[in-house]
Amino acid sequence: MDSKPNLHQVACRKFIDHCKDTFGWSDLTDDVIMDVGCGEEGLCGKSMLEKFPDVSAIIGIDFDPKVVRNFKLKTTPKFQCVLADIEKRETLRNYKGKINKIISIRTFHQLINKEEAFRNVYHLLKPGGEAAILFGSYTVDMYKSGENKDRFKEMVEKIGFRVLECSEAKIVIPYPSDQACKDALYQMCGNSFNIPPEEVEQFKEECFQLLVKTSARDPEGRPCYRSTELRLLLAKPTESSGTPGAEHLGLQTTI
Repeated sequence: MDSKPNLHQVACRKFIDHCKDTFGWSDLTDDVIMDVGCGEEGLCGKSMLEKFPDVSAIIGIDFDPKVVRNFKLKTTPKFQCVLADIEKRETLRNYKGKINKIISIRTFHQLINKEEAFRNVYHLLKPGGEAAILFGSYTVDMYKSGENKDRFKEMVEKIGFRVLECSEAKIVIPYPSDQACKDALYQMCGNSFNIPPEEVEQFKEECFQLLVKTSARDPEGRPCYRSTELRLLLAKPTESSGTPGAEHLGLQTTI
């Protein structure tokens, strides 16, 4: 375990624990897991390996070639990172119907075509496979244009998923100091930008000022990170269940 896990690591571990309890995961020896939007750190897949070291394989996918080149877990057994885009089915050909479980943390809220992404998740899973999606909202308001838990629940049910959980939670994280907040913000989003070393402190300051402006401080004067998160825990029916969804009806299934 890392001595000082960052906020994203903590979120990953908590979410995997929640999935374990909700789905009843125990022996994943034969399971192939896909981590959608794995990032350079591969934290979600790494959390799976911590909890289930005997898993068959973990495939991290990311649409950014830089992430694949700089993937920091290249030497980790059972974990590979490949270039693929969950919104583009042609990039996922090799994995059609081969994945037992799909996990994704704080990636789906950034997608343009979320419905197509969910269709592709369904397409990738084996019958009886499961998907665990955690939406996050750092700077993107995922609730604009009516995007909320009811809309996503209806969306995935039409595709054919069985919904085990669809819930929202307000997250408030106070920081002990302004500097701790700046450092945490940089950990969360710094890798998404090519920031010259001499401009890192300015970047931290600008992120911090934006956070304070939008999230304010708590009664004790501590800066707070606030967001709304959406959890979707889904199961693809087995072939014998006969649950009719868009994929079952033959919509958008050809690659």
